[in-house]
Amino acid sequence: MSININKHGSATLLILILLVSIALGALIYSLSFQHTTHIIKGKNTGFAKFSSEEEFVNNVLNQEGNYESPYYTLNFMNAQNSEMLGDVKSAGSLETASTPSSPSTDSSSYRYSETNTQVEGIDEPDIVKTDGKDIYYAPYIYSYWSYGIKRKTLDIKALPANESRVKKTIPKSGEMLLLDGKLVFLSNQKISCYDIGENKTLWELDLNNSYIITARAYNGKIYVVLRKYLNFENHNIVPLKGVIIRPTEIYYPQGNLQLDELYFVFEIDPNTGRIDKKVSFLGPSSDATIYMSKKNIYVAMSYRKTDYDIIKGFILENKNSLPRSLIDRLKEVEGYDISEYSKLNEMEIALNRYKLTLSDDERLKFNSNFENYFKEHEKELERTRIAKIPLDSLSLDKSTDIEGRLLNQFSMDEFNNNLRVVVTRGIWDNSDNLLYIFDDNLNLISETGKFGTNERVYAVRFIGDKAYVVTYKQIDPLFIMDLSNPKDPKIVGQLNISGYSSYLHPITDELLIGIGREGSSVKVSLFDVSDAEHPKELSRYFLNDYWSEILYNHHAFLLDKKHSIFFIPTSKGGYIFSYKNNKLSLAYAVNQQGVKRAVYINDNLYTLSNSNTVVIDENSMKRIKEVDFSDYEDY
Repeated sequence: MSININKHGSATLLILILLVSIALGALIYSLSFQHTTHIIKGKNTGFAKFSSEEEFVNNVLNQEGNYESPYYTLNFMNAQNSEMLGDVKSAGSLETASTPSSPSTDSSSYRYSETNTQVEGIDEPDIVKTDGKDIYYAPYIYSYWSYGIKRKTLDIKALPANESRVKKTIPKSGEMLLLDGKLVFLSNQKISCYDIGENKTLWELDLNNSYIITARAYNGKIYVVLRKYLNFENHNIVPLKGVIIRPTEIYYPQGNLQLDELYFVFEIDPNTGRIDKKVSFLGPSSDATIYMSKKNIYVAMSYRKTDYDIIKGFILENKNSLPRSLIDRLKEVEGYDISEYSKLNEMEIALNRYKLTLSDDERLKFNSNFENYFKEHEKELERTRIAKIPLDSLSLDKSTDIEGRLLNQFSMDEFNNNLRVVVTRGIWDNSDNLLYIFDDNLNLISETGKFGTNERVYAVRFIGDKAYVVTYKQIDPLFIMDLSNPKDPKIVGQLNISGYSSYLHPITDELLIGIGREGSSVKVSLFDVSDAEHPKELSRYFLNDYWSEILYNHHAFLLDKKHSIFFIPTSKGGYIFSYKNNKLSLAYAVNQQGVKRAVYINDNLYTLSNSNTVVIDENSMKRIKEVDFSDYEDY
């Protein structure tokens, strides 16, 4: 049997097939979003709380009828009071816990280093801590008995330096915070507190499929930020075992965001493990950036808007050359009470139908114009929602939504109640960078002009009313910005050099260290920024190594101003640099494979690797002791 279709019939059939394909593709596209995306419709950039369990279920679980089964119904009626901490495991009476005595006042304990942090006085978790007497170190240690990597914490007696030794191991591990004789451990499974003087665990909090983003210690309190993926097989929101969050406690970001995760901020009493304050909110699945000042915690969540705004802008900009039916369809879609993803879906169908009416030449021209418009505006799609959480209330106080993405925690800084933020917009061949300044209510005060075109931010450091920003693609521009007038920030200086710096550390108001790479070498630079309009690279040094942990982790950096030195670990060993007389020189090289950190106690520098610690006299720059961890019987 044969079917004879004429030319016009063939064209009609082709159009029908294309329309069906478009509709089917749109349906699949829509369904795929419906099952992976949770959208709270709205136009604001603030946060609001769910008023009821029903609102939470309708907006998050049963959105647009996706989850019709009664299985997806929250049941919080029998939940225990979320103020109670039912699963805190006590390991002895807190009344008998004692704090180790302060370091003696002899010549061996006058001063000691702390973890290199962003804000002075706010501790950050790391794998090494010292109280001026002992060093607490949690290395990665290979255990033949467990056939794998085993973590344990070593308590190293530091003084006298020539008698340093491993005193004992602590049956906890992970990154640590040190508060008043207590080590708070943050691991993948739990948060726990160990009393050093009593040699016992005081309390533990078990994580319930939650993940620790970061933590801080300040003013005798611990602040922990967790995240938890929205899991519809378990409707009780339990970030920590025994801690249940009710729907009416949860904030959600207004606007059209893809919401995949729950974020939690807890204030914890280190003496008891009690949660004194908490706040919970929905957010996009992204690498959240956390910055904490002495007043507020800022949580920056990056996300990408849909292409809907670009399509809308293109149609409105070209409305005189487009058919009236397409304009009318846009107006209809704008009036629908549906998510931005659904609006995008509708307009993509409308555009594809319109393009089917064009000739091949007209369609090529249309596509070219649209692609050019898209490239010009694509940077506007990448955005960051910043939530401000005051420490005194731990509520979600204010928020803002900005274009661009942050590099890391150093991209944010609070100064005189203003928040300063540096972002990159776009990708390599179509990118630029901006600095925003917000007031106490996160209202935008001002922004700089675009800088570092077709480059992205590699390092940021705010120092008082100045900002230092490094961007990179082919050269390494160091921009200096004067922020003394928040209403009129100015880029006042620029220094172009080869390579890039990914970490900036102030020595004084006039000297800045930059650590980065050039080619295959780790590069160390010393900058003179005393004249903001004319910064200079005073000295540079290239290490015969391609990697240093400092390139991505500022905790690995150590500065000792008394001796005008700083320490850099690399894959080959540790390097102690001097910056005396404003010139970089290598004061000492520690041949220590796998070196991770260094601390100083009085005039002794202790470098730590997975297998040993080396003690160096900072006055003579001589090695005076080596402690091999394998010599310890409990290794």
